[in-house]
Amino acid sequence: MATDAVAAVIGAGTMGHGIAEVFAQHGFAVTLVDNDERRLNEALWKIRLNLETLADSGILERESTLGVLSRIIPTTDLPVAVREARFITEAVPEDLNLKRTVFKLLDENAPSDAILASNTSGLDIDSLASSTSRPENVIGTNWWNPPHIIPLVEIMLGGKTSRRTHLRTLEVLERLGKKPITILKPIQGFIGNRLQIALLREALSLLDKGTATPDDIDRAVKYGLGFRWAAYGPLEVADFGGLDVFRSLAQDLYPTLDSSKEVAGTLNELVGKGHY
Repeated sequence: MATDAVAAVIGAGTMGHGIAEVFAQHGFAVTLVDNDERRLNEALWKIRLNLETLADSGILERESTLGVLSRIIPTTDLPVAVREARFITEAVPEDLNLKRTVFKLLDENAPSDAILASNTSGLDIDSLASSTSRPENVIGTNWWNPPHIIPLVEIMLGGKTSRRTHLRTLEVLERLGKKPITILKPIQGFIGNRLQIALLREALSLLDKGTATPDDIDRAVKYGLGFRWAAYGPLEVADFGGLDVFRSLAQDLYPTLDSSKEVAGTLNELVGKGHY
């Protein structure tokens, strides 16, 4: 196997096991690392179920599932796991100190040319890179859950991330069948979450005002906006519909859209009652 097709994923939880599965599906030998043997066993069970579901849906050939599983090596030994890896994805919980500890270990044990990617949904890449002696090799890759299904991966560059690291990350993600985007300047929540929360704020406002039922608000997105957005993004939709038309809509609706700075209403009430 080519040395560039050797990967490691650190953390076998919600995101990690799915990320490892994607690498293995696309021919990479991938070591899945966790400090909890039970979590590793659960991860392999979940991966097997995912593969069976893909096979049942006709997306994956059933006979290929064993090959995918054979390329995933579970271990609790991080130094050994990353010794030959050329692309390493950290997917531990969103705790800066924990991630910095992991990056220090990666720096000490991974090959000098290995790319060190963090599956973070909001932490500063430079804070992680500063834990290493090779900040040029550090990059952010925010996978969307479930990672073995959703194509989007958001790439975040650190201040010292090299062009080589950026281009190689794009190449690897595209090889994995993903649709990566690059965030050109740091911004809280990145791109996807900002768009998602903007829509959620308006949806909750409509609900709290009694404009429509929860089911009908969801249906408006699933069978209208969502159906359209599967083919065209919001900027493409505006261009398709006519920029003059959308400017007029924006002028009319901007003043009426919810602009709350605090979370209130139904969402607060449900969470406060433990209805998660």
